[in-house]
Amino acid sequence: MKTKIGNLTRTILTGLLALIFCAVLLLPASIARADAPVITDISVSEPDTERFGITASFTASAGVYRVMTAAWTEANGQDDLVWQEAAVSGNTANCTLKVSDHNGEAGTYAVRVYLYDSEGRVAVAEKKVAVPEPEPETAPPAISAVSISEQSAEGYRVTAEFLAEAGVKEVLMPSWTEANGQDELVWHRAQVEGNTASCYIPVSEHRYEGGVYITHVYVTDTKDRTAIAGTSVTIDRGPVGNGHIVCIDPGHQAYGISAQEPNGPGSSVMKAKLSTGTSGVASGVPEHVLNLAVSLKLKAELIARGYQVVMIRETSDCPMSNAERAQLANGSGAEIFVRIHANGSNNRSISGAIFYAPSMGNPYLSAGVKSASISLAQTMVNHYCAVTGLVNRGVLQDDSMSGINWCTIPVTIAEMGFMSNPTEDLMMQDPAFQARMAQGLANGIDAYFGISR
Repeated sequence: MKTKIGNLTRTILTGLLALIFCAVLLLPASIARADAPVITDISVSEPDTERFGITASFTASAGVYRVMTAAWTEANGQDDLVWQEAAVSGNTANCTLKVSDHNGEAGTYAVRVYLYDSEGRVAVAEKKVAVPEPEPETAPPAISAVSISEQSAEGYRVTAEFLAEAGVKEVLMPSWTEANGQDELVWHRAQVEGNTASCYIPVSEHRYEGGVYITHVYVTDTKDRTAIAGTSVTIDRGPVGNGHIVCIDPGHQAYGISAQEPNGPGSSVMKAKLSTGTSGVASGVPEHVLNLAVSLKLKAELIARGYQVVMIRETSDCPMSNAERAQLANGSGAEIFVRIHANGSNNRSISGAIFYAPSMGNPYLSAGVKSASISLAQTMVNHYCAVTGLVNRGVLQDDSMSGINWCTIPVTIAEMGFMSNPTEDLMMQDPAFQARMAQGLANGIDAYFGISR
């Protein structure tokens, strides 16, 4: 009886084992063990003397438990071994290694990446990284001497001797006069040759003021370290020429300023700060170029006649609004403000010169300035047209010009001719005719001041 029961038990157990074996064979592939993790790539960000980044790309179908990096320099074994955990995002792990954590050493680094998956398996890969040597320390720049030369009533030259081991980025020489604080401060850029920087400081850029001029020297090296020194010089302007000062504004510049400003002090009427001007219908020359060419000739002519001249601009880059130009003229010491412009019209047949002045009803100017401005405009247009032979279209009184309304000294706008007239446009581009234009303008200024020649 026991034998029969034993045989039956063995039969049942054998059947159960067979069923279990078949069930295992029939298990779906989805619950089979996942593949082992693999690190497919290690990339390095551009290393510098302070740090570098490591990015490891991998596959880990069982999921990632953690990623660790071990880094050390090849010099002196693993005396500077540092372990660090990387941040995992998707199939990449990122880590930043600091050179300071490795005794600040340069040279070849070994970086080993250990990826542990959720089943406890590990993938290992290694990358070599070359960390550059830090640049040798250099001393900050130093100025050893500052000297003055070419001193005259027209200006002076500043020369600075310096040392800059890291190399020179720039040398600036801000200059101003003692009178009225730094109201005419100008930052001049010096020319550099070797260990010497030199810059000529013209009084024309400082309102022709006499007295003590102060110049500082800023030597900045390629690491943005700056050495500063200074000097001063006395410029004796004395009684220069005929004693009259004229401010000239070559109208416009290379680009306009669309932002707005009041038409006059306290006005609620707003206008663009600076328009772009017209251009030659035949020559294609922008108005601001013609205005500057004639203004520079007028400057030379007036200086030759004994005037002091203040220029609003002498380049095509002068981002000052009409009101700001007038205010600069007001504070320049000039007695009159002559604004040089050229005209344009849809009618190409119109030619000739027009000079603008405020009316006696202008609400922004004093009665004396209005009267003197009308006189200045009338006198100048008559003498200008007499010399140039251009049609005299007289004086146009206009109270909408912000470049007039902000003035506290007599002012006129000289519309020298029509660039919309092909003949007049080309005529005004001729340097010889421009000299005649400047002569005519200067004759008008002479006549206004009662100077006969």
